[in-house]
Amino acid sequence: MTKNHQNFPIVIIGSGPTGLALAMGLKKIGINTIVFEQRNRTQVINGNDERSVNITLSSRGILALKQIGCSDKVIDASTGVVGRTYFIDGKSHFVPYTLLPNQQLHSIKRKNLEHILIQEAEKKRIKINFGYKLLEVNTNTSTCKFLYKGKEVRCNYLFLFGADGINSRVRDSLCMPHSMLMLDYVYKRIEIDAKNAVNIGLNNSTVNIWPNPEGMLLSLPNKDGSHSGLLHIKSNIVDDICINPKLLNDYFPILAKNIVDFPIKFHKANAGAFGTINCGRWSLRKNILLLGDAAHAMVPFYGQGTNCGFEDAKIMCDLIKKNADDIERAICVFQDIRPKDMNAVAHLSIQNLKNLEMKQSFEDYITFKNLDLALEQKFPNYHSEYFYVAFSDLPFSKILNISNKCHPILLGYTKRKAFKGKKSFSEEALNEVYFKLKNIYEIK
Repeated sequence: MTKNHQNFPIVIIGSGPTGLALAMGLKKIGINTIVFEQRNRTQVINGNDERSVNITLSSRGILALKQIGCSDKVIDASTGVVGRTYFIDGKSHFVPYTLLPNQQLHSIKRKNLEHILIQEAEKKRIKINFGYKLLEVNTNTSTCKFLYKGKEVRCNYLFLFGADGINSRVRDSLCMPHSMLMLDYVYKRIEIDAKNAVNIGLNNSTVNIWPNPEGMLLSLPNKDGSHSGLLHIKSNIVDDICINPKLLNDYFPILAKNIVDFPIKFHKANAGAFGTINCGRWSLRKNILLLGDAAHAMVPFYGQGTNCGFEDAKIMCDLIKKNADDIERAICVFQDIRPKDMNAVAHLSIQNLKNLEMKQSFEDYITFKNLDLALEQKFPNYHSEYFYVAFSDLPFSKILNISNKCHPILLGYTKRKAFKGKKSFSEEALNEVYFKLKNIYEIK
């Protein structure tokens, strides 16, 4: 770096999880930054979380948080999640993520996560300027223009990192080419208190899912026994329910019966939409880089959005260290290696929606999952797609490649009479499946 001083600082736009993780990661390797955030401090810490169901942190996110010294506090404030509980035809069915020991996700409210990160960043004397709305980025003068308390304020930058979310003003100000794919669904947050959670029979250590032909309700546990729910349904069904409120009872009779004021909560909740951002380029002029949702927002059906943002920050800091603090070089390498993995996980996230909604028969799903888990438990070289995504740091592009090859073989076996509906499998059967996978796809 040639002019890392006050008049040309390293600027981060956005004090969400990705921006703060990057600021703390850079601080750890001796690089100071200035963070600008459109929201004021109270809005960030006391936000109503309407834009997000609980964040589920996987190994990738925890590893990145550990590197900046925040993992212990985040884990302490979270709830362990070890699998899914499906509610089908009045019965509950637990499906573990893995049978291997010491593996779980960590469920935490977004505002609680952001509160911890802000406190930790401020302890590290990272400067966060709240209430600064970005108006434009001028690449010719290396200047950002903000609106602060009704006045225009300018700030020079040496390097600029845009970590300001799916509606990134950095990305839009620079007209960086991107596309957004929106699903034909909307979501509404439904909070379920601890008493109602007990009435419904929610599991406090799993994701709880009510599949529905038109969508689903998904809930994640909190430390106080309450659950943060997300009702995910087709947009036309929401319109129908608004016209005829009685339809809500038809679609979710158990929830309507057991959750106090369920119809009121439904109608009061603001509707949101999930989308995928595909950005043509994440970097510009070798001194501007988009990270997190600004570059690669994805639907939340693998719970990897925030984890990927944390991983972005970790990879970026690692690249800077590897390249002798040459941030320009690190940005170029990041642009070369990261997008293919984010495209892969975005694809995996959309695919995983089918498992959550149970578009296939439950028997077929359970047979596939049981076979997957049995293979993973028996053969150290084999891991399920879910394990690779949530409990490893294997690049997502490699995971997608493995999954695309293995999935048809596994699916073929689950359709056979000798496998269909089975909870356990003979050693001979498992050896046959593994031999075919190993020799054809060279699983290592």
